[in-house]
Amino acid sequence: MSERKQRVAQAYLESLYTGDDTASFPERERESTVAVPRNLADEKIFDGPELPILGAGERFGPFMIKGLLGSGGVANVYRASDRMDADVAIKVPRIASPWINDLIGREFRLTRSIADRGVVEVQGLYNVDNIHVISQELIEGTSIDKWVRQGIPTGQLPSLDRVYSAIAQLAQALDSLHEQNYVHRDIKPNNVLVDGSGRVKLIDFGLATRIRTLGNWSNPEFQLGTFRYLAPEIALSCCQTTASDIYSFGRVLFYLLAGRLPCLDLPLQPDWSDARIASQLNQQLPCGTPSDLVNLCIGTNAFDPDQRPSAEEITDYLQSATSKRKRQQAATAECLQTKLRQTVKANSAKSGLVVLALEETQQAFLGDTMDALSGDDNYLVLKGQTCAGENLPYRAINPIVSELGQWLQNLDPCLRRAWPLMPDSPAIADWPILGLLASSHTRFAQATSLNGARETGLSDLAWLFQTLAEDRTIVLCIEHLQHADGASWQFLRQLQTVAEKHRVLIFASVDANDAVAMKQVQSMVSADNIHAICPSCVRPIDC
Repeated sequence: MSERKQRVAQAYLESLYTGDDTASFPERERESTVAVPRNLADEKIFDGPELPILGAGERFGPFMIKGLLGSGGVANVYRASDRMDADVAIKVPRIASPWINDLIGREFRLTRSIADRGVVEVQGLYNVDNIHVISQELIEGTSIDKWVRQGIPTGQLPSLDRVYSAIAQLAQALDSLHEQNYVHRDIKPNNVLVDGSGRVKLIDFGLATRIRTLGNWSNPEFQLGTFRYLAPEIALSCCQTTASDIYSFGRVLFYLLAGRLPCLDLPLQPDWSDARIASQLNQQLPCGTPSDLVNLCIGTNAFDPDQRPSAEEITDYLQSATSKRKRQQAATAECLQTKLRQTVKANSAKSGLVVLALEETQQAFLGDTMDALSGDDNYLVLKGQTCAGENLPYRAINPIVSELGQWLQNLDPCLRRAWPLMPDSPAIADWPILGLLASSHTRFAQATSLNGARETGLSDLAWLFQTLAEDRTIVLCIEHLQHADGASWQFLRQLQTVAEKHRVLIFASVDANDAVAMKQVQSMVSADNIHAICPSCVRPIDC
């Protein structure tokens, strides 16, 4: 191995070992289509003046710039409007260079020739002040990693439904690409976008080429791709085939599952056995990763290109895995519903707060169970759900209040007049959230004489439930209690006390893995009112 090839190989293996740690690479190289660190790259690629960033409101040829969408190693992408005032994305080189202009022209012609709905649609190629610019469809969405993970902590599995959907579509796009004799050569999260409907679009074909013209690259001066997603045969021998795209696909898959790239401890001189790599990948994937995704991750990350599956084989594999998963999900959902119904029934004679500790992705099943319960004349169910992005006080209680308001509107007019929370009720002063109810129903709250002495404050709410629910059990359902704010926890603590006196049952689901929320629950609920339902408890075999 020549000295320079050895330096490239060493840098590549170091990048595999450090995973996402790219601090040793200059900023331009971190997401660059020129893969190797600058001290190993061909400087001629960067010949020419660097172009300034275009600002919103600036006219650039036939386009009005609206904002910067993203930056890569070769070009910046802007949101813009064309002469017809249609919104488009335009790709503008970062460097004024004949080599870059040629790259942009090749990208346009190649992308235009690809027929697949999973590939971005290019619309026009323009020359603006001797700079080649591509106009393409504007994809209103985000990168595949952000769409799948959505802020999930590193090392924790994201929504598997999103993982399966995203990688299946990406595999289909690659299958179509390879079938048409093209290889992309720069598969990475930033080049895979997901629109608002969940459709995957493969973008940035600046390095793509026809397979028949690819040949066996032997130029050691640069390797094309992005270093962290580059196949080993490119970095170590410069051979590129469709299998190189598959390796990059495997790196993307690992990142979607783990939130980071794997750290592979490999020597410079091979022992690069697939068994050694598979062992390290398996150890670093999050606990609970489905076996079919583990196997796919290992297969696509094989160092030997001949051992990697084709895009067509991946597509077929995922179709089979998805069908199997749907059957398992249906059986698991049915089993979970059964267990939840059993838990609800077993606790239906209680009053106060009953908490079901579930996995984050299982909590919606509680709401489904309550939907079924709503059809039972023995229950009055008011259901709410808290959300992570809701930044309002009393956010765990607001949905219940909203449900109660809707329920009141459907009551007989004579019962509406019995609404006890007048605007000057002490309950409004003590718990401002209840003011939403009072103000919403002032038109129904006519002066009335309420029979019997009763407590004010929260007891007004319990009294209302008892008066209007007749002989039914009142059930409040709160999903995703881990997203509750401090005011909600305080309110719930007080409401629990009232509920215990007035036959009001509160079911709440909480993320069993959220230590802070579980501590809150344990401080206010006895152990016999906390029911942990773990994944192993809801497998169909256990039913």
